[in-house]
Parts: sequence; C-alpha cells; structure tokens
Amino acid sequence: MVDYRKYSGVRDIVPQEGAKSNLLKEGIPYQVLWPDQNATAEAPSVFRLLPVVDPETGQCVPYRLSDMPRDFGPWMYACMVASIGGARRITFAIGDNLDPYDLNETPYVVLYNAVLRAIKSGAKPEWAALNLVRLDNRGAGVPIMLEPSLRFMVPALVVNHRSHTAIQQMYGLLPDEPISIVPMTRAAGLRLLDRLDAVRDINVIELDGPGAYVAMYQATFQGTNLEYRSYDMKIGRGPYRHISTALGDYADVVRKKLRWWDDIIARPSIEEQVKLICDSDIPADVIVYGLAPKFGKYIPRITFEAAEAIESGRSRPYHARPAPDVVRQPPAAVDTFNPPQRPASTPTREVPGQSDAPADNDVDLDAEIPPGYIAALEEAEKRRRQSGANS
Repeated sequence: MVDYRKYSGVRDIVPQEGAKSNLLKEGIPYQVLWPDQNATAEAPSVFRLLPVVDPETGQCVPYRLSDMPRDFGPWMYACMVASIGGARRITFAIGDNLDPYDLNETPYVVLYNAVLRAIKSGAKPEWAALNLVRLDNRGAGVPIMLEPSLRFMVPALVVNHRSHTAIQQMYGLLPDEPISIVPMTRAAGLRLLDRLDAVRDINVIELDGPGAYVAMYQATFQGTNLEYRSYDMKIGRGPYRHISTALGDYADVVRKKLRWWDDIIARPSIEEQVKLICDSDIPADVIVYGLAPKFGKYIPRITFEAAEAIESGRSRPYHARPAPDVVRQPPAAVDTFNPPQRPASTPTREVPGQSDAPADNDVDLDAEIPPGYIAALEEAEKRRRQSGANS
C-alpha cells in the first residue's frame, strides 16, 4: 500500500481561455477549474469532492488518517506551483517533497529570487518599470511573475460555478465530461481542512449515499494590522439547491475516471521547467540573467540570441511589458488562471504576511507551511512508524 503520509502534507511544500496550463498530464479525464474569485456566500463555487485511488490496491484512499486535526488522507494534494502571467500564461508544478532536489533550487524559484534581488539592489533598475514581480507598487497591476506558492488541489465534480451556469446535474458525471482538479491557495486549503474538522460526521469524498458539497466563496477576514480577502467554505449534505450530489446511476462511470496523483499531476523535470519558462512572457534577457549561471545548458539557443539582441539594443524586449491589470477569469473558461483581486479602497492581502505582501526578501519555500501544521503531521508520522515497528 502507498505510504499516504508522503502525500498528505508531511513535507509537501511544495487562464484565461487559450492559456497554457501544464498542471495536469495529457490524455486523462481531468481538467483544471479554479474557484471563482468573484464568488459570494449567496452565489458560491460549489463542488462535490472525490477521492483518488491507491495505485497498488485500486481502492479509494481513506478520508481521514486519524482523529488528529487536519490529518486527512491524500485525496488532497499539495505542491509548489509557478504561475506566469502576461499574454501567454503558464502554470506548472514546481515539485513536492518526493522530488530528489531542493525546491528552493528549482528554476522558477531561482529566477524569481534573482529578479527580486536585481531590482531591489539597483543592479537592474530598468526592470522595475516592467512589472516583472510584485514590489510595493500595488497600482502596477498583476505582475508577469507571481510569487511561487503552495497550492492545494482536490478532485471534484462541479455543482455550481460561473463557467457552468446552466447545468441540471453535476458536471463530470457523464463519460465524456472530465473530473475537475480544483487548485486552492495555501490559506484556502488550510481553511478547508479546518472547516472539515468542524463537521466530523460528514465524509465529503464518500462515493455512496446522498453525497456532500463544499461551497467556496470570497470573504473578508481581519488580520493583525489589516483586513484581507480569502476563500471561506461551507460544508453541507446534498442536495445543493436543485442539484443532487449523489452519484446514482453514474457511480461506476465516475469510479472508472478516478486516478492516483502521480497519474494526474504533471511533474516536469528541471529541464522541462526551464523550457516552460522560456516559452513564457518573461523577457529573454531576464531569463538568461537569472537562469544561465545554474541552468544555462537547458536554455534554448533562440532565448540566448533574443537576450543578446535586447542587451545590445537591436531588439525591444517583446515580452517585457507591464502585465495588464485585466488578468481575470473569463466566462466559460475551463482552465483558468486566477490571480487575486483587490478592492481599490481597502488594503488587502490574500494571506497576511504571505504572497501578496511586498516581497522584500528571497522566497523560502520551507516557510510556506505553518510550523503547527508541520508539527502535527510529523507527530502523525511518528505514530505511524511506531505502529509499524510494533506490528
């Protein structure tokens, strides 16, 4: 049996229409569907969560691993994600704790930190106007390079969503309808675990029975020094309004679509990650500056040539333009890139002290998971090992 603890968070630090998402493997019955960032408590994004299957036994993974807080099975997956904006938006998984390399030494994190240092130190003052990364100029719009961040992901059927407004039954039930992988921010993922802990009598991934739903919507929270907006959740038993959350006659259809995470999430190699970055709207000279010292052997010749042309003044940096402040989730988008929005009047952050704060220091992926969460999971891992030793 798979060691579930490796996938349930022990050290998992891990587009608009036409945008390129490399989060999922190709040829599988899954799609990426971000929660609607404009969802409200009255009109939330609603999902019927599903399990994944143990690749060795073929059985669904357990809902909970113990009665300890946040000790859920690996139906929720966590990994670090790179999100690149601009006209050619690209999102891909950087890695998780199963990768044999330091996540802080992966190409996107190395590049992000190099750009941040170059701008703040004054080594590349001309880059400050290009809106490459989020600084303290909050009016500059969404930057091309979003801070690498933890994303929790869950498989689900769609009960209610802005992109599926006319459905009379859950989207994903029919054989030709994909199951949705719903990515969430670090704050939203941890909040979901806490909300599930509060309703111990509801198993939200159970395939039999009437089913349950998770309604996700934007809410305002009070931080230490300011208000911030993030997702909140409501958990309930089905049905949701007029839509049943029971699988009914489609139970076998849904079961046949279920996969294990290794068969769902695309895990690009270091070389592939560099090539994805080179295919993005990050300027060629920026890419070469940040990646050539460590990953130069993976950078295509055309990127080096484009960087040389920019540096010599023979070419304008085609990619180097302020990212438009209209990177928004469109109607009917299936695979949507969903950066945070802010009201113009109230200063807000997605997570206090996290990714939406002005970036004064290098990104340290080891700081992404709260110490209390790590401690609880490490304690659970210790219990598992003791149990194995005694058996």
